[in-house]
Amino acid sequence: MSEDAPIRVEGLRIAFGDRVVLDGLDLAVPRGKTFVLMGLSGTGKSVTLKSIAGFLEPAAGRAFVDGTEVDPRDRASLRKVRSGMGYVFQHAALLRWMTALENVALPLVENGVEPAEAQSRATRRLEALGLGEAIDRYPDEMSGGMAKRVGFARATVTGAKVILYDEPTTGLDPITTRTVDELIVRGREEDGVTSVVVSHDVESAVRIGDLIGLLYEGRIQVVAPPREFLRHTHPVVREFVRGFRPQESST
Repeated sequence: MSEDAPIRVEGLRIAFGDRVVLDGLDLAVPRGKTFVLMGLSGTGKSVTLKSIAGFLEPAAGRAFVDGTEVDPRDRASLRKVRSGMGYVFQHAALLRWMTALENVALPLVENGVEPAEAQSRATRRLEALGLGEAIDRYPDEMSGGMAKRVGFARATVTGAKVILYDEPTTGLDPITTRTVDELIVRGREEDGVTSVVVSHDVESAVRIGDLIGLLYEGRIQVVAPPREFLRHTHPVVREFVRGFRPQESST
C-alpha cells in the first residue's frame, strides 16, 4: 500500500447474513487522484464507499482516511474522519425540509462554523456552481440534475480533500452528466481532491478517472489507467466497454 494514499482499505470483509459482499478487498488511492470503481449491480460498490465513510462496520479488515482508521464504534475518530470528507449520495439525499442554502450550510454548522458565516460560504459555493437561482428552493422544487449539483455543493463546501461519490451521474441527461464530470475534474485539478467515484458509466469513468477498478467477487480484480482498462481482457471489463468507442475520449 502506498504511504501517500489518503484513502486506504485493507482486507475489508462485509457480509449481510450469509451473503458475503466484500471478501478481503484492498484499495489504495494516491493523493490528488480520482479512482473510479466499476462493477456489476449488487457487487458491493456502494458498500465499499459506506465502509470508507464509517456507515458500516466490517466483519474484518480496516479502512483509513488520511491516516486515521475509520472505526464506526469510535465517535471521536469518526468525527475527525468525516470533518475532512465529502460524500455525494446517489440520490442527492438532501433534507427535504431545508432549502438548498440550508442544506449546503449544514456541514459547516456541524463543524462549528457560525451560522451567518456558514450561510455566506454556502451562498458563494452555490453561486460558483451556477446555482444562485436555487438558493431558496426546496428539494421538491428542484430537477434531478439541480439536486445532484446541490448535493455536490454540500459535499465540497467545507473544502474537503477526500470526496466519495456514489453514482453521481445516474439518471442525468448527457449535458448534466458532463457538468457533474467537469466538477469532479475541477476538484482534482484545482483543489487536489482525492476521490473514489462509484459508476457504471464507462464514458464518464474515462473522462474523470486517473485509475479505474473493477470490483468482482468481493475484491478489486483489475486496476488500470483508463486506456489500459478499456483494453483489458477480463470478461466483465469487456462487457462494460462493449460498444464504447475509445476515440470519443480525450483521456
